[in-house]
Amino acid sequence: MQFEVATVGKISFGSGKIKSLGALIDGYGNKAFIVSGVPQEISARIIELIIANNADYSIVIVKGEPTIDSVSEVIEIARKSSPTFIIGVGGGSALDTAKVTAA
Repeated sequence: MQFEVATVGKISFGSGKIKSLGALIDGYGNKAFIVSGVPQEISARIIELIIANNADYSIVIVKGEPTIDSVSEVIEIARKSSPTFIIGVGGGSALDTAKVTAA
C-alpha cells in the first residue's frame, strides 16, 4: 500500500500544553481559531491565555464523530475568520477536525 499525507507546519501535542500556550502563540500572529471538544471551563482558560497574549479568537465546538459535512462547515467558518493559527483541543474528533482545517 502507498499513500501520502500532507499536514500543517507544526503540531504541538501533549498533556499540559495549555501551560505553554503563551509561548506557542508568540510568532503565529494574533488571530486564533479554536476547535474544541472539551468542557467550557477548559475552553475559557484557553481564551483567557489568548487574550492575555493580545490575540483575538473564534471558536467552534465539535461534538461526536466528524463527518465530511461537519468538517466542511468548520473549514468554511475558519476561512471567514481568517485565523493566523489554529488550536485543536479535546479528543480525537476535535483534533482531527483541527488538523484538517489547518491543512
